Amino acid sequence: MIQRVIADIGSHYDGAAGTELGEGASTWRRPYFHPDLVVSRDAEGNLASRYGDPSWDYRSQSTDGASAASLQFFTAEEGADHVLAAIIREQQKALMWAHIDAGKMRALVTIQLANRTAYAWCQIALRRGVELFELLANPAWIAEELHSRHRTHVWQTASLVKTLWRHAKALGMDVRIPLQELKAVVQAESQARPEDRQTPLIPSSIYCAILGGLVGGLVEIERDLDNVLDAYRQSMAASRLAPASGSKLQRATFRALAMAPVAERMKRFGYAPQEAWALDKFIAGRINFFQYQLLHTGAGLSGMRVGEVCILP
Repeated sequence: MIQRVIADIGSHYDGAAGTELGEGASTWRRPYFHPDLVVSRDAEGNLASRYGDPSWDYRSQSTDGASAASLQFFTAEEGADHVLAAIIREQQKALMWAHIDAGKMRALVTIQLANRTAYAWCQIALRRGVELFELLANPAWIAEELHSRHRTHVWQTASLVKTLWRHAKALGMDVRIPLQELKAVVQAESQARPEDRQTPLIPSSIYCAILGGLVGGLVEIERDLDNVLDAYRQSMAASRLAPASGSKLQRATFRALAMAPVAERMKRFGYAPQEAWALDKFIAGRINFFQYQLLHTGAGLSGMRVGEVCILP
């Protein structure tokens, strides 16, 4: 699927071709991916983004398939070396596509975290005056910078380094990537942060209590979901049937009268009109609560990661 080309990335940087940026750095002309390569599609399978676009649209992988979700790439501040910044940006895009197109489906959250981590390394590379690939292939530099990075960046860095190692030839790397040394650096930094590590073993009594609570929540959802969904349907119908020519007060009065039986029924779910809660927001909140309960139950009983559960239909 991937079409590789040897191209000058951005003809307006012709003067930078072959610029030396340090020992082991790759040159400006290198094999990357074709600008017309399709990198994302919408929910109907139509083209959403090409590799050459300034950002990549991934809203089709969001929870509802429509919420805004995109990958943004490195942009340098005013006064920076924009030739080097352009090289770093293109390397970020190439690394991210190799990471995404690795043969297995990655959750949107995982992709976004990886891209944010890559963006952070782009900033560091520009500050050091080196290319992104050169930085990620240097264990000493990685060790120096990881100390001040967020724990999420530590975890994602290991994955990005492995992607760079696997696709080094396709990405134009002309130096050996010391994968084992890089993995050891990341592992050492992770082990130096015991507060970030998950408890290795949850006592069975606590784990069973958690699962019991989640299963109990399923009984509650089965009992109440039809009522809450019917209330939501009636709320939408009342909004549609309110006289379009009426004033805001008239429409609100019409809606209040139409929803009076629903409001009374929702009181047993915790609705309290005296606390000035909007009924439609209360109903939507109950539906969201049920959704979160189901997400936690799916994760707790199956062992799925949060990102995997969130993209379930």
